[in-house]
Amino acid sequence: MLEMGMSMRLTTKLSLKLSCFPDFISKPLGQCPNCKHKLTGEEIKAGFSNSTIDIRTTCPRCGMRFISNLVIDEHIKKNKFKVEYLCQSQVLHRMMKIKEKRGRIGIKWLSDHKRPLYYNIVKHFGTYENGLEAMKLAY
Repeated sequence: MLEMGMSMRLTTKLSLKLSCFPDFISKPLGQCPNCKHKLTGEEIKAGFSNSTIDIRTTCPRCGMRFISNLVIDEHIKKNKFKVEYLCQSQVLHRMMKIKEKRGRIGIKWLSDHKRPLYYNIVKHFGTYENGLEAMKLAY
């Protein structure tokens, strides 16, 4: 009986996640506005300052600082859009601030209020749950 209860909770969590955030693929996008260099995902990550405030990355060619994006492709919904790409420390910091203010970070709340944060969590940690674990370890 315990297994069935756990299975139902897992199914409910998965259903909630899919209803709020359909399956998607995210790809980093950064092109320097100064020298037009198209940065790779690794170059974008390396260019972040790890500041919890400054979300810009640095062009490895000319040193220009600019905001990069994640391109979100919800292929089932045929929906494609951009969100600001955050570094890992910014993601963790924002998650912690939400947890301090609200007591928890929920999928539905992220869906309604901080969708770009969810996409960044998944980009950096693979899953929302892994992001929550990383936040616990970081703070």
